[in-house]
Amino acid sequence: MKRGLKSQQSSFTKLKTEQEAATRASFRVALEIAKRGKPFTDGEMIKECIIAVAEEMCPEKVNLLKTVSMSANTVARRVENIAENISSQLLDKNGHVEWFSLALDEPTDVSDTAEVLIYIRGVDKSYEVHEELLDMYSTHGTTTGRDIFKGVEMAINQKNLRWKNLKCITTDGGKNMSGKDKGVVAIVSKAVENDATPLRLFPIDFAIETLSALKINFDTRFSDFDAIANQIKIFQNPFDTDIEILAPELQMEMIDLQCSDIIKNKYQNSSLLEFYKSLPLTQFDNLHKFARGLFSVFGTTYLCEKTFLKNEVHKKCLQIKIN
Repeated sequence: MKRGLKSQQSSFTKLKTEQEAATRASFRVALEIAKRGKPFTDGEMIKECIIAVAEEMCPEKVNLLKTVSMSANTVARRVENIAENISSQLLDKNGHVEWFSLALDEPTDVSDTAEVLIYIRGVDKSYEVHEELLDMYSTHGTTTGRDIFKGVEMAINQKNLRWKNLKCITTDGGKNMSGKDKGVVAIVSKAVENDATPLRLFPIDFAIETLSALKINFDTRFSDFDAIANQIKIFQNPFDTDIEILAPELQMEMIDLQCSDIIKNKYQNSSLLEFYKSLPLTQFDNLHKFARGLFSVFGTTYLCEKTFLKNEVHKKCLQIKIN
């Protein structure tokens, strides 16, 4: 009886392991389909290909591979589950960020629909940096800075973020984004001013322009960048910094840092991220806050542009199939 019981237990364990493996395989295939923007119905074709390969190379595994569910409905459920899991992870990460920045873009597709893309770059107290798509929504007709702000405000509230932790907004340079009074950057600046915690907001625009336009608008384009040029210099090389230009809370810490040969050696032989992570927290608390703030800054709206181009390719492919 003992042998029979052990045999049954072994069979159940094997069956459970195979079922778990089949589920994991189904999730992995669904993830690859989603990442490439392919139709969910491709799952069935992929399964047929896998079985065809197995029949030639490992016939004994064919029946096992047939248990992997890749129907369109299954793939759709898997993608939904993956999306929910990613959203949950993002909410958790957002809850721990010390500083974050946003990259905004509002491209218009072939159907004259504006798609507002919001990317986040966040940094926590352990210098863990994450860049993710925070939100995306479509608008029709003329989109004002106030309209975009409402979308940003909703994303901030829903995604476990706080205005007081916002460090920077990077935009594509449109009037509804960077307009002096009615652009979303100006409106966000006013919203941040109402927060109890003092905050510097740097609307930086590195929009891609033709060389001639870039030359003409050079001073305007980089006026906001100039506002934080000194901070970037301090951030990049704290050992070549005039103590007197620093904020009072940074001066003593910077003196201690510049007087340490051990820390200087670490700076010369490490990346900036590793260097700042290595500084003792209790001794350089304010310097840590300063560095993490700059690590959170977006340099460009590249992620927005990349996402929009990818969506355009998918839409054009869909239109071709429909036609």
